[in-house]
Order: sequence, then structure tokens, then C-alpha cells
Amino acid sequence: MDSTPVYPLEINQLLGDLGIAELPEAARNDLSNKIASSIMQAIFLRCVSGLSELQKHELELLTANGPSGSAAVSDFLKTNVPQFDDIVADEIAAFRQQAANFLKAVHQ
Repeated sequence: MDSTPVYPLEINQLLGDLGIAELPEAARNDLSNKIASSIMQAIFLRCVSGLSELQKHELELLTANGPSGSAAVSDFLKTNVPQFDDIVADEIAAFRQQAANFLKAVHQ
């Protein structure tokens, strides 16, 4: 997966919500890329599961030509997965909850 965030504003908000937006820029960028990659993998997997065989083949051709986080792949998913924006919101929320639970456990 390409680690370029498709939704950088949401990722930056997530960093702020988790209290890590104040990290040095290099560390913040690295963490932002890792978070975005993790979220995009989850989005990609959920979207692929709802595609027809023909759509999966089309997507396979797109990913063969570039990383699965590319703009062309994102455009394809937005076009072919009607609930794409809901999936994105769900996966960001799920990651936010998992991270909050982890941070809470660490601070206990």
C-alpha cells in the first residue's frame, strides 16, 4: 500500500485527538504515514470484498500499474463502492478507538 494519505485532514485530526500532533515534524510525518497506510489497508480490504469479479479484475489491473493507495485506485473505489465515504469514516473511527484504548491501557 502507498502510505500517502488519501484523507490527510482526517489523519491530522486523528493525530491531534491522540495527542501526538506535537511530536517533532519528522516523527509526526512518519507516524502519520504509518497510520494512513494502516487505515488505507483496512479500507481497501473492505471495499474489495464488495466488488464483483469483473470489478476485482479491473482493480487488479490498476494495482498492477501502481500502488493500491494511488489516486487512480481511490477514484476507482469511490466510483464502484457506493458506501466508500462511510467505509473511510468507519475505519478512521475504528483506528481512533483502537489507539485510544491502547493509550488508555498504557497509562494505567
